[in-house]
Amino acid sequence: MPLTLDTITLPAGLRWMDRDDWQPVRQTVRQTLDGTLAVYHAPSLAGRPITLASAADEGWMSRATLDAVQALAATPGAVYALTIGATTYDVLFRHQEAPAITAEPILNRLSPVATDWFRVVLKFTAT
Repeated sequence: MPLTLDTITLPAGLRWMDRDDWQPVRQTVRQTLDGTLAVYHAPSLAGRPITLASAADEGWMSRATLDAVQALAATPGAVYALTIGATTYDVLFRHQEAPAITAEPILNRLSPVATDWFRVVLKFTAT
């Protein structure tokens, strides 16, 4: 299954952690002064969280790819195309839930090189 962010190919082993947590409908319920309920609902048109994470044994990202993704995240307000399989989402990094990118080295070196591997968590919001 192809997995890309803009022009960057992401590791195929990344997992979409919150795929089934999103609700396609928003609803607000309020009680009126006379005790009846006022229910308001509408479709969720945007705001779907997409959190991609490495597993312990797959989905690792190279230092070079991590640097490229971090460079994208450094542009405030930028919207990117995230392709998961046959579906493309317009996403922005979820900086309000900092950090938007976390990376844990597989081998902890003082000076990482471009071929080092990292377990990552990437947080996006579909626009």
